[in-house]
Order: sequence, then C-alpha cells, then structure tokens
Amino acid sequence: MRTSDVRSTIDEQGVRRAEFDMHYRNDQPDIAIIHAIVTNTNTRAAANKEQYAGVSVAERDEDRAARQLAAEAAPIQPHNRDRSLDVAAKPEVAVSAVTPEAASPNKLGSEKQVIIRVDETALATGERGQAEAVQAAVVASGARVGSVQSATDEQGIRHSEMQVSYRTDQPKIAQISQTLDAVAEQRGSLLIEHSSDRQERRQFAQGEQNVQVEGHSQMER
Repeated sequence: MRTSDVRSTIDEQGVRRAEFDMHYRNDQPDIAIIHAIVTNTNTRAAANKEQYAGVSVAERDEDRAARQLAAEAAPIQPHNRDRSLDVAAKPEVAVSAVTPEAASPNKLGSEKQVIIRVDETALATGERGQAEAVQAAVVASGARVGSVQSATDEQGIRHSEMQVSYRTDQPKIAQISQTLDAVAEQRGSLLIEHSSDRQERRQFAQGEQNVQVEGHSQMER
C-alpha cells in the first residue's frame, strides 16, 4: 500500500482538515491486511475511539466490495479475536509507561523481536502458503524477517515459524506496527511479543504519524 503526502487546509473556525490518498491493488499478496487496516479504522472511528476522533475513510462502495472479495480469497484471512491470547507467557518486568512525547524522533528507540507462528494445511511441493504470504507482507512493511522454518505433523498440519525484528525509531514504524496488528488478527497465526513491546511500537508509530502531520502543517504556514 502506498500513501500520498498529507494535504490540509484550515477553515474560518480554525479547524484543520487533512487528507491523503491510499493506493493498493486487489491482487497484491497483502490485500487482506490492507482490508483489515481500512475496516478497523472505520470501525474504531464509528465507535468514537479517542485516537480515531475525526477520522474517516472515503471510498466508493464498489471499491470496498471488490476489496472485500479479494481479501476473502487471499491466503491471509483476518478475523476478530482477543489478541491478548496471542501473547506468549513471559516474566513480567517493571517498565515505565511510554508517553507519546517519549515516542518522538528525538528519543532513541530500541531493537525489538517478534516471533510469528502459522498453522495451515500442508501444501503441495513448491506451493506458497499462508506463512509465505505473511512473510511477504511483513517484509513489505519495512521490518526484517528471517526465513520460514516449517514442519508438517502426522495430521497433515504445517507448522511454520519466522523471526521478525525492527527498531521502534526506524522509518515506516507506523506501517510495521499496523501490519503486525493485522497479522495478529488472522486465523491460524500467532504473534508472540511482550505486551510492553507491543505498547512501545504502537506509541512510536503514533508519534511518527503525528510528526508527519505536523511537518506538513508547518510547511503550509
């Protein structure tokens, strides 16, 4: 998915209105993740979530319907579930809350690692499966992803695992964070990360988005 620069205007009441374009193809391998991001944005905005106040996605009904059909046919199938169940047990450590101010480019980030596990029906030789689709989507987001390690059990279930690494202060952290969240929602996938790491990447992602918007605002003054 590609996005344009942010365009914004300020009306007579001093309200700033900003917009940007999103470009994607329905035949790209991560279309289900893109569909999940757009759908979740609309759902959270409609539910009056504080972080999504004033946010809306404008698109034609036929485009939305076509994307949904493509997403349903894609290897990655998002669905709603409690992502807290996907967090591996890990000893809790005392961590201080990361504020949006701490997630600014002026603050140093840290290296993070995530394990993604995918269970799916065994594939024919040479066939790409859900694990490979997940790997391609996470690589496209900007994170570093290791090779897919797989084994098939006696019931014909293929168990795959890959290691993902990124820095919370690297460029495209917002896209990386959105992609990891979308992977965590897909059926058959398990995202293993510490809850404090998840909180930190989301706050750095929000900080990156805030800085981008502020930068465009200053250029227009």
